[in-house]
Amino acid sequence: MIDHVDLVECLQRNDQKAWDFLVRMYYEDLVTFCSRYVHSSNEARDLVHDTFIKAKKKIQRFEQCTYGSIRPWLWRIARNTALDYIRYRNVREPDWQAPKIMESSATRAYLRIPDDKTGPRTSARKQEEYHRLFESLEQLDPIHHEIVCLRYIDQFSRKEIATYLGIPENTVKSRLRVALKNLRTMLPRSMYETS
Repeated sequence: MIDHVDLVECLQRNDQKAWDFLVRMYYEDLVTFCSRYVHSSNEARDLVHDTFIKAKKKIQRFEQCTYGSIRPWLWRIARNTALDYIRYRNVREPDWQAPKIMESSATRAYLRIPDDKTGPRTSARKQEEYHRLFESLEQLDPIHHEIVCLRYIDQFSRKEIATYLGIPENTVKSRLRVALKNLRTMLPRSMYETS
């Protein structure tokens, strides 16, 4: 495994193997992230492509002490690229992927949603749960919405979220706790209570 500091140094020297490694490491996660902002996976892939081009142009200005890790820096570029695209193309508002959040074991555990491993879950029930979760996510204010998605879809650590958003880590903890508490109160009890 390549050390983070070594990776950044290689990227700053424009080492193509380092760039290939970075793309392999984050490409699919960034496509998922960008797909919340645009209509199609092709548009999301275009945004990711643009993100890596911008990252390559800006890597000389990357500062370890500010970002700590290249991941939040790269996600910030992706977010800004997506928002620029939305403004330019006047496309729809960001759309959050409820099914992926629902599949997160951490979210399911916090909300106390049973895994239903005792028998096959019907597709209709699962779709209904996704729909309810999606509606509940839409009701969260944007700050809490984004934190839940960063934590459970993008699997950012609290420290990475703090870096990405430019807020203290304790603020992230607090906002995440409030967001999940609010989300749980909006969901039907049957989704998180076991019989």
